[in-house]
Amino acid sequence: MAETIREMLEAQVAARGDAPFLFWGDTVQTYRQFDAAANRAAHGLRGFGVGAGDKVAILMGNCPEFLHAFFGIVGLGAVVVPVNTALTPDEAQYVIAHSDARALIAGGPQADLAEAVRPACPALERVIVCAETVPPGCLPFAVLQEGVAAPAPNAPAPGDLAAVLYTSGTTARPKGVLLAHRAYAFAARSRAAHLGLTAADRVMIVNPLFHVNGQVQACMTILSAGGSVVLRETFSASRFWDDTRRYGVTTVNVMRTIPLILWSRPPAPDDAENPVRLMVGTLPPDIHEAFEKRFGVLVVSAYSLTEDMTSVLNVLDVTHRKIGALGVPAAPASHQVMVVDEEDRPVPPGSDGEILKRSPASMLGYYKNPEATAAALRGGWVHTGDVGALDADGFLYFLDRKKDIVRRSGENISSSEVEAILHAHPKIAEAAVIPVPDPIREQEILACIRLTDGETPETVRAEDVFAFCAARLAAYKVPRFLHYRSDFPRTASYKIQKEKLKADAAALVAHAVDRLKSAAKSR
Repeated sequence: MAETIREMLEAQVAARGDAPFLFWGDTVQTYRQFDAAANRAAHGLRGFGVGAGDKVAILMGNCPEFLHAFFGIVGLGAVVVPVNTALTPDEAQYVIAHSDARALIAGGPQADLAEAVRPACPALERVIVCAETVPPGCLPFAVLQEGVAAPAPNAPAPGDLAAVLYTSGTTARPKGVLLAHRAYAFAARSRAAHLGLTAADRVMIVNPLFHVNGQVQACMTILSAGGSVVLRETFSASRFWDDTRRYGVTTVNVMRTIPLILWSRPPAPDDAENPVRLMVGTLPPDIHEAFEKRFGVLVVSAYSLTEDMTSVLNVLDVTHRKIGALGVPAAPASHQVMVVDEEDRPVPPGSDGEILKRSPASMLGYYKNPEATAAALRGGWVHTGDVGALDADGFLYFLDRKKDIVRRSGENISSSEVEAILHAHPKIAEAAVIPVPDPIREQEILACIRLTDGETPETVRAEDVFAFCAARLAAYKVPRFLHYRSDFPRTASYKIQKEKLKADAAALVAHAVDRLKSAAKSR
């Protein structure tokens, strides 16, 4: 049984070497060809002095070279650090510098961003750019394809570190989640088994590869089953179903936003005429079955997180599934889910509490953050920060978030990070960020602000505040709505203050939701 990412790929090369693995536009790579490209990347990095345990950052959009680099890095025993391409230079610089990355592999569109962060990353020795024109001082990606196609020596062990994935939580800066090879292998294998995936299946990836969803829940999962990957640069609602027909896609793994966008489009006569039999993603209960009927697919709800990648999945049997539930633990013999109270004591079925998880795919900890690691892994369980409930049959339900975050289009956004930027505005005296329900993106960002004395909404316009944030935050972190206040609730409890702000802004929130629903219907 494969216990490392390298072993997963090598096992499929041995079994299905000439079968197609990666579809990209009109290009098809077999397992053997893909493995050769990954091995050459490994040897190329090794030639630059990159070895076991060294960090290599990837700052690229979806493309075959991302996967060649990813598998090459981990096959060498080095550690991959995927970087969100939407980050600002300051945000990207923090991830690359904090991770101690020795090399950075960037896509052509990200070359300027790579150059901007390079001076502030002291450990960074080389920048490799995947583009026809490479900036001075950088190397072309072609140098990573000049080596031999044989596997690199010194294969990693299951417990070795494979990746550091940075994810937002309640702090102003993201935390680097430490994930072992064993975590990737187990999460992928257990998910594929639960979903019944086989070598005949073909998954289409439209989610970004820098996210655990694209890496593990789609790519690694289909790899463990011996199937194929159809990689798209990004999600396109207008091309989505045509792409599934063109490539014979049988399964897709999507974040909540995508099926809602597909549902919001005008119905077409051929909606159900597609090869997809299985969509893994979460839908509102009131449209779940209607969505399945319209598009002719089975939709399976799912839940996982970067800190524990093993999936909770609903069952495939429609007579036993529970619409509205996230599902049950995949591989329950090794994967456990518990709901606890404030003292970490299990609560009775049907009672709400914090969701805890543990499995072979649980994180090793947070990079260079022992305090956060101890808090998140106390008692040997991953504390998710999510509030949920288990019913008498062991089905998990999501209810709320305990963490002070906004969940927008599958991304966790730290409220305190956005608040710190708002507080830096010279004309804003106080600021607080709260989530607004969104019919498409799950949540949007509402910023409550109190201006400094003498300032008014006319002198500090909403568009100016948004522009101030946009210059300092990734686009997905910029507030969508602004609520001017003359004062803020005075309380010793930050949580109570947030609840009071939410209550005070109820009318504004309701109006915002109505606007968003109207916009969704008009798409």
